[in-house]
Amino acid sequence: MENRSSKKRSAIVETGWRLLSYHGTERISVEEICREAGVSKMTFYKYFANKQAMIGAILKDLLQTMDARIDAIRKSDLPYQEKIKAFIRLKMEQAAPLGWRLHKEFRECPGHKWLDEIKAWNDKVIRGFLDDVKEKIAAGEIRTNVNPETFLYIVERMTDWAADERFVGRYVTVEAMASEVLNFLFYGFLGQGAVKWL
Repeated sequence: MENRSSKKRSAIVETGWRLLSYHGTERISVEEICREAGVSKMTFYKYFANKQAMIGAILKDLLQTMDARIDAIRKSDLPYQEKIKAFIRLKMEQAAPLGWRLHKEFRECPGHKWLDEIKAWNDKVIRGFLDDVKEKIAAGEIRTNVNPETFLYIVERMTDWAADERFVGRYVTVEAMASEVLNFLFYGFLGQGAVKWL
C-alpha cells in the first residue's frame, strides 16, 4: 500500500507531467505545481531540488516504462509484422500526451541534462531497432533491398520536419503527426499491396 509520503511525491509527479504536457517547461512554476498537487513547497523540495530535477525524474520514469514495453515487444512471440505494428502503436502513445509547446522545447532547449538523456535513450532505441531490421533481412523476413541506414536517416530528419511550421501546421496534435509519419515510413504511399519498384 502506498504510504502518505510516496502519495505526495506521486501527486507532484503526476501534476507536474500534466502541466508540462500542456504548458511546456518554461510556463509552469513550482508554486503552480504545488497548488495543483495540493502540497506545500516544502514538500516539493523534500523530493526535488528544483523544477528541472522534477522534470528529469518524470522523464526518467517514462523512459524506464518505455524500455520495459519495448523489451516486451522485442521478446514476444509475435510475427515481426505484428511487432512493427506494436512499435508504431507504442510510438503514437508516447507522442500522444506531448503538447506542441513541450514537443518544441524538447527540440530547442539546450543545456538541460535530461534532454541529453532523452537523446541518448532515443539513439539506443533506434540502434536496437536497426539491429532487429538487419537480423530480419538476413533471415528473409524483410525485403533484402531495404537499407536500414536509410531508415535511420529518415528518423533523424523527423526532428527537422517537426521544426518546420509548414509541416507541423498540417496536424492538430503531435500524435496525429507521429501517426502519419510512422504509417508512411512503414507502409509507404500505396500500402502493403503496392507494386515493388526497381
